[in-house]
Amino acid sequence: MGEKLKILVIMKHFQKQFPTYQSLYETITELEKQAEIKYWDKDGDIHDILKTLNFLPDFILQYDVAWNHAFSPKGKRTW
Repeated sequence: MGEKLKILVIMKHFQKQFPTYQSLYETITELEKQAEIKYWDKDGDIHDILKTLNFLPDFILQYDVAWNHAFSPKGKRTW
């Protein structure tokens, strides 16, 4: 088997604040079994975020930005 896929997941840790969405959070964390996952939960510019990581992600997943960003941090226009 080759190298694991590197995924940046941009989302807040909402499972405690919104326990009814715990299963959705667990679904995303299940990815950790198949890929190297880094989580980002702060507002910011994607270019600045990528500079702080110790790897270059193959894929970026920004979780739901609905509900006034209850689940996902706010990004700049450069997302």
